[in-house]
Amino acid sequence: PGITNTGRRTHTHTHTRTRTRTPKQSCPHGKRERERERGYSAKMGCCASAPADPVAHSKDQEISKMLKKEKKERKNEIKLLLLGAGESGKSTIFKQMQIIHKDGFNPRDCLQFKNIIYANIFQSMRVLLNAAQQLGIPLRSENRDASARIMTYSDAQIIQNIMDIMSPATGEAIASLWADPGIQECFNQRNKFQLNDSAEYYFNHIERICQPSYIPSQQDVLRSRVKTVGITE
Repeated sequence: PGITNTGRRTHTHTHTRTRTRTPKQSCPHGKRERERERGYSAKMGCCASAPADPVAHSKDQEISKMLKKEKKERKNEIKLLLLGAGESGKSTIFKQMQIIHKDGFNPRDCLQFKNIIYANIFQSMRVLLNAAQQLGIPLRSENRDASARIMTYSDAQIIQNIMDIMSPATGEAIASLWADPGIQECFNQRNKFQLNDSAEYYFNHIERICQPSYIPSQQDVLRSRVKTVGITE
């Protein structure tokens, strides 16, 4: 009911379409571009391994061990920087630490201070003689030759030839001047001029110091004065 048959045949056609998928071929150029965009770079190369040199390896281990040892020692080091005006005692503290906390100065090191000690003695006596003249303090007449002997040399000659100047005869002249009442009076007024604080010590030991076989003692080295230039480590 409700269907009208017109007498015509109805044909139904069924079409089946088959698709064949071919595998995608990779494009090397495209792959490199994508890797470049991602931050990658393709590198190719070859390498060859060579047997390690036992001598070089041993030397490398020795250097590494030495560096580790130095690094460990630096952690235990305490560094002090001594600053101060002239004649404030910076070098004296340095030498005191050498004597107290180490083995002090060996005879070879002490001999290096010999010319410094000689120059300190000679220049200190020159300072006293100049001060006596400026202060109007007379000396004994028998010490005129000794005074002239000391004042003959210039500062340049003292620095360059002090080892030849400080003979036993020069030591006797300095000892005679040190015993002069005028020099003693001038020494008592040393607040009016600059004089090394080690002058009295050296003058009291002048006979020992002027001997040809003289080797400075630890105290002699400690009391020596030399102008410090730069940094002493």
